[in-house]
Amino acid sequence: MTKLSVASGGEARPGGLAHRALVVFAVVVAVGAAALFLWHTLDVVFFLFAGVLLAVALRALFVFFVRRTRVPERVAFGLTLVALSGAVVFFGIYLGP
Repeated sequence: MTKLSVASGGEARPGGLAHRALVVFAVVVAVGAAALFLWHTLDVVFFLFAGVLLAVALRALFVFFVRRTRVPERVAFGLTLVALSGAVVFFGIYLGP
């Protein structure tokens, strides 16, 4: 006869087959829940990524204005926003219908 990995009380013994199956089942359920959560929150993850990407681009343009023009940081930040907004409007008019 083969030994069962369940004790007489019905609980799984550590290292037994039932215990390992329970651990594998818990990991599969956790991974599935995480994948389902990410699938439903994909828009939020996308907007977080886009926000970080925009912040990096603004920072690079801001540092460029500070180093090249030697203006105060507040003015350079304003120039950065005006330049970026102007570029978006220009390309919107140029490429738009």
